[in-house]
Amino acid sequence: MVWGKNQKDARKTKRFRINGKAFAAFFNPSEDFVKMGEILDISEAGVGLRYVGINEQTGESSQLEIFDSDEQLQVGKLPCRVVYDMELIDESQGLLKVRRCGVQFFKLSEEQVAALRAFIETHKLEEGTDPPDGDAQPVDR
Repeated sequence: MVWGKNQKDARKTKRFRINGKAFAAFFNPSEDFVKMGEILDISEAGVGLRYVGINEQTGESSQLEIFDSDEQLQVGKLPCRVVYDMELIDESQGLLKVRRCGVQFFKLSEEQVAALRAFIETHKLEEGTDPPDGDAQPVDR
């Protein structure tokens, strides 16, 4: 998948860039670890991730656990599915590819929504500012 400037954004909730480093780990329905990536942006409906992988992995359902680099705040077992997965060609080299995927949450409990809101409130980057490492990531592509 290649993301173009004319691509329509179908999001219904606002995504926020992350202030600092935060990560997400995928687990399959059997709760086996699948992959881990860096959170680029997040909302109550889903998350955008950057990870290193080999193949595109869309449509699969799994669970996601999100956490910050200090491991002070963690939200786990969020039911989700990968909506899109594309290679970031400018960042990829060799067999392993740097990829970006969009993940949609579904069937979240009230407790999971509350924990997700707390995570977002703690880690969201205020509009008009760059992340601490100066590596600004656009939210709307």
